[in-house]
Amino acid sequence: MSSSIEFGEDSDSQLVENLLASVSQHQRQKNAEQTVNRMRARMMNGYWVRPIPPRGYRYERTKDRGKVLVRDEPIASILQEGLEGYASGRFQLQSEVKTFFESFPEFPRTDTERCAIRGRKSRRAGARQRLRRNFSNRHGLSCKPL
Repeated sequence: MSSSIEFGEDSDSQLVENLLASVSQHQRQKNAEQTVNRMRARMMNGYWVRPIPPRGYRYERTKDRGKVLVRDEPIASILQEGLEGYASGRFQLQSEVKTFFESFPEFPRTDTERCAIRGRKSRRAGARQRLRRNFSNRHGLSCKPL
């Protein structure tokens, strides 16, 4: 809706305002439907639809298929062994799996460390900071420590 439109208090102005609001709402809903449908279709074709790949994988650009997930060794092998060990009963508790993962110096313990191994900044940490800053700005709060 354009900010240059001024609505009056008469019934015709209220009708136009409500119609414009309804059309905007419909466009948002259609956009959401399309996004969900396209993400579902990509997942059904074997693509990961999130911007950050799961641990043990990384994106690799190909000419014919775009960005696809490939194993990120040695982390992928460590994860595979730990998860298969838990599924087979080799590890009885989740804490045993955690201890197994932590026994490998290559295995990252935090998102920042995960990205540092690859030589880039953590996008998750930046996203959290942006969300916190945007929320604070919108609601007049401050993120300064007490």
